Amino acid sequence: MAFNAARAIEKNDPEILIYKNNARAMARAEGNPNASITLAVSVPISTNPNVAQEILHGVAHAQDEKTAQDGIGGKLIQVTIADDSNDANVATRIATAFADDPQILVVVGHNASDASLAAAPIYEERKLVMISPSSSANRLTNFGVRNRRCGM
Repeated sequence: MAFNAARAIEKNDPEILIYKNNARAMARAEGNPNASITLAVSVPISTNPNVAQEILHGVAHAQDEKTAQDGIGGKLIQVTIADDSNDANVATRIATAFADDPQILVVVGHNASDASLAAAPIYEERKLVMISPSSSANRLTNFGVRNRRCGM
């Protein structure tokens, strides 16, 4: 498999592992769209690649762990990746695109507090969960809803 060959060359590249697990999830979902769930991640690939890579490492690790356990309730996880450049304007466009996709159940990101604060109202309005692993703005605690997509 090409993903295994790529991983042998680039052992620490989280995107290869994510794409490998995405391919497995898509193969399982072929003919059965309910066989997988989708998580989105928004990171600053173009402006802060080291932070982006660390966040993607965490997402890749969690996805790989759940894939090895046959998913969550038998559903494998597909991951969608976006580059928000730590820019509030870009983050709002990404948040809108994520919110428009009914397959996405949760968003990991955004890295910068300004980007998270810009995206949060969109996620809240559309009842999409956002988990920000690195934003530290106290104002983010003002956001939160009972989420219909995840049943939380």
